[in-house]
Amino acid sequence: METKEENNQKIENFIKEAYDFPKMSCSQIKHKMCELLNSLTGFEERQSFVRKYSWSIPCKEAIDAIKKHSLDNKITDIMAGSGWWAKNLEDAGMEVSAIDNRIGKNNQFGHQISHFFIEEQDCTTWAKANNQNPVTILMSWPPYEENAAFKCVKMLAAGTIICYIGEEIGGCCGNNSLFNFFENECEKIEKIKIPQFYGMHDYLIIYKKVK
Repeated sequence: METKEENNQKIENFIKEAYDFPKMSCSQIKHKMCELLNSLTGFEERQSFVRKYSWSIPCKEAIDAIKKHSLDNKITDIMAGSGWWAKNLEDAGMEVSAIDNRIGKNNQFGHQISHFFIEEQDCTTWAKANNQNPVTILMSWPPYEENAAFKCVKMLAAGTIICYIGEEIGGCCGNNSLFNFFENECEKIEKIKIPQFYGMHDYLIIYKKVK
């Protein structure tokens, strides 16, 4: 059995390697995760990843798909967290803006680093000001059983592209109103596998709002 120090070293090595994950394929990242974390359960390394990067793991396929389906190569990350996805989308050549109502001292999720400029703003306030024409948004791991994500997407114009990252209905993201909205008022364009931590079942799913 490995010692706590050995496990901590594995996690530290994983976090260092993870900086380059967005440029790697999903399969390459999975291989790297198995190589670096083969004896760990998943909780500790995910918490370390969240503190440094984000709730979900970007990969090349996800970045490419978001860029392909975006309108005018622009996107707003409406729950940006540390800004890790926003940074990597900008690095891929997109025009990116990012908002979150829980940044700095208001951040309760453990993010320790900001990778991108994030405007402190609630997503529903943003949606009210940007609902005249279709837009592209990124929504990553909307908080469980909270209604803000649903209220935001409900306000946006038909034709809006929603790049949703998280677990599907029955998981630990959003609420039933959000998933009923996806089912009844959106067209599913593409579902992309992303690297998953042990016990997580998150995907990138790209929707087009049709109503």
